[in-house]
Amino acid sequence: MAYIRKFKSIRLDKTCFRISGKVMAKVSSLGISSFITQIAIVLVMAVTNNILVSYGAQSKYGAEIPLTTIGITMKVNQIVSAVLLGLATGAQPIWGYNYGRGQKDRVKQTYRVILTASTIMLILAFLVFQFAPMSIVRLFGSESELYNEFAVKCFRIFLLACPINGLQMATGIFFQAFSCYTLFALFIGRCINGKDEACHMCVPDLSVLKSAVLGDKEYNLG
Repeated sequence: MAYIRKFKSIRLDKTCFRISGKVMAKVSSLGISSFITQIAIVLVMAVTNNILVSYGAQSKYGAEIPLTTIGITMKVNQIVSAVLLGLATGAQPIWGYNYGRGQKDRVKQTYRVILTASTIMLILAFLVFQFAPMSIVRLFGSESELYNEFAVKCFRIFLLACPINGLQMATGIFFQAFSCYTLFALFIGRCINGKDEACHMCVPDLSVLKSAVLGDKEYNLG
């Protein structure tokens, strides 16, 4: 807070703290995808936990073992996701800066580097999850044979598709670095809300994705 007074290029006054509909719309367009993703995760985990407790009580594992092991699996998954998020978020300023200067080759090169690094890390994690899951389970404590058995199954099944998470994470952050992402989010919002001229469309306009990848300055929302 004390350093705010030393800003040279930014001046803050009372008008900066007033709620602006345009500013909120721009911020929401960039954050709506993450918001929907997080809400979906919460709903999925709530349903998953209830199912595990219900059906686990009817199995030899009981209600406690499935609920505990899925918690451990989710913690490990969050650690892996945090590393992926760090890689992609760290590259976001590079993408935005080079895109603004017209250096699209460096934008594409950075995207390939991040995607390659993420994929390699996930493949290594996948091998550990599939062939040595107990090495991770023991970090959280090793209990009965039934506990270990279900934990191994949970890691192998729940994290089976982790190698493709890098593509989703890197691509999602990649689009957030450009203004076209705002237009894409606006388009989806129009389709969901059924407003404006684009409400009759039911699939994303491919021209938006083309503009995002190729760097065109004209965007067509139909």
